[in-house]
This record gives sequence, C-alpha cells and structure tokens, in this order.
Amino acid sequence: MRVALLLLALAVPAGERHYRVFVDGVEDGAAFLSIHPLADGRLAYAWRSQIGLSASPCLHSDQHVSGVYAPGQPVPDELAFSLGSRPPGSTATVGADGLPDRVEIQGVVYQAAPARDVRWDRCWPHGPSEGAAVRLPPEPPDPRQLARATFTFAGLPPRESRRFDGTLPDDLALAVDEAHRHAGSDDCKEVAQRLAAALRTLGYEARVEGGLLLDRGRLWPHAWTQVRLDGRFRDVDATTGSGWADAGRVDAGPLEGAAEWQTGLALLRLLGARPALAGFVGK
Repeated sequence: MRVALLLLALAVPAGERHYRVFVDGVEDGAAFLSIHPLADGRLAYAWRSQIGLSASPCLHSDQHVSGVYAPGQPVPDELAFSLGSRPPGSTATVGADGLPDRVEIQGVVYQAAPARDVRWDRCWPHGPSEGAAVRLPPEPPDPRQLARATFTFAGLPPRESRRFDGTLPDDLALAVDEAHRHAGSDDCKEVAQRLAAALRTLGYEARVEGGLLLDRGRLWPHAWTQVRLDGRFRDVDATTGSGWADAGRVDAGPLEGAAEWQTGLALLRLLGARPALAGFVGK
C-alpha cells in the first residue's frame, strides 16, 4: 500500500514550465504553465499563451486561464497533456514532473525553454504582415460602405458578413462615438478592449472579436467589439467608425478567453487561403 501511494504521488503533475511557441517553424509566441497539488487532492493550475497573428497591424492572441481541477471532473485543455489526454492529431513529450516538455498540435509547437529565453512581445513577426490580396469584382466597392458581403477561401467554406440595420441605442451610440474619437493610432485590439469594457459598465454583454478587415484590396488582421443586442452579438468597431460596423470583415472568433487560441489559428488559415469577394450589397 505504501508503494502504491508513493507511485500515485509521483504521478501527480507539479511544477512550472515556460515555452517558446513556433508556428510553421517560425518563433511566434510564448506560453507558461503552472500546476500545483492542493492538500485536498485537487490541482491548482494557471496557463498563459501568446501567439502573434500579424506584425503590421500589430495583433496577437493573449490567453490567460486559471482554475482548480478535482479528479473525476472533465479534464481542462490546459491539463490534458499532463493528465494523459491527447487531442486528435497532437503529440507530446512529458517530463518527469508530469508537465509537457514539447507539444505539437495543429501545426503549433510549444517547446520548453528556460524563462530567460522566453520573450513576451507586443508584436510578433508571424503571418502575412501586408495582409492577403483579395480577388475583387471589376468595380470594387468601398469596403466601409458594405451592407452585406460574401468572401470565399480556397478549401474553406464561404463566409458571409452583414451590417446590422437596426438603430444604435443612445447610450451605446455615445460609447462607440467616444471610443472612436479617442482611438487615434492605437492598436485595434486595445481600442476594442476599451470599448468592450465601457459597454460592460453600461450593462451590455460585450466581447472582443478577431478576424480580417477588407481595406485597399487586401484583408488585414483586425480586432473589433461585439455587443449583445436583441439576443444576438452585433459588430461595432471604434477603429473604423462610430456606427454599426460595416460588412467588409471576416469574423474568425472571440479574441479573448478560452477560444482565443483557436481564433488565432483560424485567422492565419484564412489569410493563406486565397480570398475573394464573391458578392456584395452596398449600403
């Protein structure tokens, strides 16, 4: 019995690990994992992952997750490799302390490294910094005047974007206008985060969304704000304007919380999939 208890104790992951993150062989981010057993048998964990999406304009995903895991519960993604779970198509090498030394999943590699060798940058170099060229109709529209647009991508389902045609509530309109007037040359993600925070103080449910913005014949990595109205999330973008956001954008997903990592990968795939503006309706 004493041997069995000792083996069980050794099997419990515990420690901290820093990672350099590589996308398609290019260093493009950093990550940190911490797992510590609690006296009651649960595991306290913390995870941070930063992956660059574009250097110009500067855009990156930055995910922070922490919690407490009790045996018998569904395994959180952040603990999966340490507890022997493997998402399909992934590989991992786990160290003696139970923390992964190397993880590869969907083309992204997390390689353990000393903390001094791991850098957290505001702008990472990965991704087509100049955006992705878009095949446009013979008479291309003004992207800021689009009410509806359909984008196609090689090997991926088409994406449709619609501008909401409802009226902005007065308090929401004032908040978006204020954020737009103070946007200046700030990073689009910072602008979106500030607006989301302002809308939450007004009682709205708001989040930061990541995707691509059509401008000058190219799709550029971009971030904007979504606010829940009439039961659905609607786009507002204090970087490009003060009303409802135009349809000249491709939504890749939330740029905060647990889904941020998947959003970043989706955005990179869209950039490399030969986009085209297949159809549109002006304002």
